[in-house]
Amino acid sequence: MMNEAKMTNDDGAAAETAAETTSTIDWPVVAILAIVHGASLSAFPVRPTAAAIGLMVVFYFLAGFGITIGYHRFLSHRCFECARWLKCVWATLGTLALQGGPVFWVGLHRRHHQFGDRDGDPHSPRKSLLEGHVLWMTRVETKGGAVLSALTARDLREMGRDPYLKWLDRGVGPLVPWVLSVVVCYVVAGVPGVVWGGLVRTLLAWHGTWLVNSIGHRWGDRPHATRDGSRNVWWLAPIALGDQWHNNHHANPRSAVLTEAWWQFDLSGAVIVAMEKLGLVREVVRRAPRPAAAAPAQS
Repeated sequence: MMNEAKMTNDDGAAAETAAETTSTIDWPVVAILAIVHGASLSAFPVRPTAAAIGLMVVFYFLAGFGITIGYHRFLSHRCFECARWLKCVWATLGTLALQGGPVFWVGLHRRHHQFGDRDGDPHSPRKSLLEGHVLWMTRVETKGGAVLSALTARDLREMGRDPYLKWLDRGVGPLVPWVLSVVVCYVVAGVPGVVWGGLVRTLLAWHGTWLVNSIGHRWGDRPHATRDGSRNVWWLAPIALGDQWHNNHHANPRSAVLTEAWWQFDLSGAVIVAMEKLGLVREVVRRAPRPAAAAPAQS
């Protein structure tokens, strides 16, 4: 029996290794990446208007908070609780970043924490920085485990039974809010609005998230000896909206606020605290403060 079990485990390991060595290109994802990156180049000849820049900033923060607060701290880690209507709002804002539906994104992120910088991590820069930044999402296999993780997580199964969230996660659902945001940009500011408020904003939001996945696991400070290679990268603050304190996050994944020193400003955490004071959210998870980390050296 022990030999049979060993053979079964060996077969499973061999199958997993084979799956890793053979990859299937996710052509729809490749097409979306190519179209948005290519079309964003049109921003250079299109002169931005004040309205277009305003739309870019507004939608960048809406989509960015949709990821950092909605998808990440709320749905992935349950750092706080809120009413269903606000849950739907945060999930909708997350789709404005064009990073997939909420259940898929959460399953992917939880798998990242489960296998951080080891075999099974869908977006680790261990092999190469570009792999952890963008190439991982061009292969079907790197995302398959995340789908399984999402399907087996009890709270995500419950979320998937919500009619609105279920629609938002499947088919064209994740695309609809993003398309509507681009329509708003066109109505308000015409072609410059689409280019700057739609395309460039999406590109910036993408790379804001991806830099945390890549740079945030390669270079920076490590005040906490986590099992993974997560780092605090202070200079990502303007685009990461608080998630630049990535090592703090991996040390305390359920903490709603990542600040551990006076100079570590966490914009997303500040928004969560503000919502708590307004009575919009409850059961905000806080971790006992750790010894203050040293301020980053000035170069």
